[in-house]
Amino acid sequence: MKDKKNNLNVSIIIASSIFVEILVFFAFFNYGKISYSYIPPESTEWSGDLASLDGSISKKIIDDNTITKETGLNKIGNNYIFRGEVKNNYLEFNNLTWRIIEISGDKSIKIALNSYISMLPYGKVATNFKNSEISSYLKTTFLPNLDNEKLVKTFYCDDVVNNIKKISCKTKLSSDTYVTLLELNDLNNSMIDGKTYLVNKNEHVLLNNHSSNRVWVTNGASVTEAEPINFYEIKPVITLSRNNEYVSGDGTKDNPYKIVESDKIKIGTQIKLGDDIWQVYDTRNGLKLSLKGVLSTKYRFSTIKKEFDLNDKNSLAEYLNTTYYDSLPYKDIIVENDYDIGNYKNDLKDIEKKAVRAKIGLLNILDIKINVTSTGYYTSTAKGEYIIGYQNPIKLIKRDMFYRIKPVITIEEESLEGFELIDGIYQIYVEPVEEETIEENIEEIETPVETMEAEQWKQ
Repeated sequence: MKDKKNNLNVSIIIASSIFVEILVFFAFFNYGKISYSYIPPESTEWSGDLASLDGSISKKIIDDNTITKETGLNKIGNNYIFRGEVKNNYLEFNNLTWRIIEISGDKSIKIALNSYISMLPYGKVATNFKNSEISSYLKTTFLPNLDNEKLVKTFYCDDVVNNIKKISCKTKLSSDTYVTLLELNDLNNSMIDGKTYLVNKNEHVLLNNHSSNRVWVTNGASVTEAEPINFYEIKPVITLSRNNEYVSGDGTKDNPYKIVESDKIKIGTQIKLGDDIWQVYDTRNGLKLSLKGVLSTKYRFSTIKKEFDLNDKNSLAEYLNTTYYDSLPYKDIIVENDYDIGNYKNDLKDIEKKAVRAKIGLLNILDIKINVTSTGYYTSTAKGEYIIGYQNPIKLIKRDMFYRIKPVITIEEESLEGFELIDGIYQIYVEPVEEETIEENIEEIETPVETMEAEQWKQ
C-alpha cells in the first residue's frame, strides 16, 4: 500500500491501464482462425523478369529463401510474405533496423521498423489513418529524416475494422503516402500458429481504427480495442523500391541485409565528442543530437514553471545552459537552435506552438527516439501541471521531482571535418600509443596502486 501511495505522489501513468473503460474485446489473432484472405495491393504487378533484377535486394531475399507454407518465406499469389517467428528478415536502412514484411508483386519491399520511434497517441479521435494526427506526424517528422529516393509509396487499406473476423478492404488501397503503420492484415498474414516476428509484449497502435472512438492495439500476438488518446509504441512502415542494390548481409539480426546508400549523416549516426557519444535524431535544421544514455546527475525540472525556460532560476533549463554547457570541452561547436516546448493538450500539434532558443535542450514527445532502451528521463513537454517523463509506459512527473536527464544539442555538419568513422562512430582519430609506452605507463601506476591498497587493508 505504501508503494502505491508513493507512486501516486510521484507520477501518473498515462497508458491504457489507467483508463476507466474496460477493454470490451480481446481476441487471439491467428492466421488460420480469422475469416480473411490476403488481399494484395492493387496496381503492383510488374511485367519484368526477376532475372532482370540481378543484384537487387529483392532478388537476393527471394534467392536466399526456400518457399514454404510453414515458418519462413511464403508465396501467396505474386507476393512473398514472411510468416512466423522468422530470424532471417532483418534489413538495415537509414541507420535503422527493419523487418521485411513482404515482397510485393512489383518486387518492392514492405518493411516495418524492428523497434519504435516514440511513444505517442493515435490522436484525439479514432479517425481513419489518412486524416489522423499520427499520419501527419509520420509525414512531417519521420519521413523527412529518411532517404526518400530509396522509397516508393506504401499501399494500405484504410478501412474501419470493428470485427477482426471480418477484415475487409472496401476502401480502395491508397498510395498517397510513403510511411504508414502496421495494418491488421500485416499482422494477420505474418502469423503461423499464433506466432509472429512483428510484435513484442508491449502495446503499439495499428493503422486501422475500430470505430470513431477506438483503435486497434497489439497486446503480444493478440489485439485489443483501446483509447486513441493513450500513448503507444509507434512502429513505422515504409516500402523500398525494387531497384535498390544489395550490398551485404544474410538477413540475420547480427548481419542484416544492407542496400547501397549515400554516405551522408543520417538519424542514428553516432558521434563522439570528448568522452560523450551522441546520436543524430533530426537532420532537418542542423544536426540535432541526443546523448546516448542519460546524465549521471538528476535534476528537478522547475520549482515554479511548467515549461523549459532558460530564465527560470535553479531550473533544469538554466542548469543545462550554464553549468552543464560550461563543463563541455567541445562547447564551441554547439550552436543555438529552436526546440519545441509546447504544452500538450491532447493534440500533437500543441507541441509545436511554442519554442525556446537554446544551446542545450531536451527531447519533446514528438522527437524521434533513437535509443528507446534509454528511458526514464524528463522531456520538455508539459501536460497540465506535470512534465511528461519518457518511459514505457509514459509517465507524468511532478516538476519539482529530481529525475534523469537526456540533453540534446545541435551542431553543424561542417564541424565534423577531420572526424572518421571508426567502429560505427564518428570520432577524431587518435594514433595508438606504442606498445613500449604502454608497458612503461603500467609500471608507473602499479606501485602506487598496490601501496594504496596495502595501506587500506591496514586500516
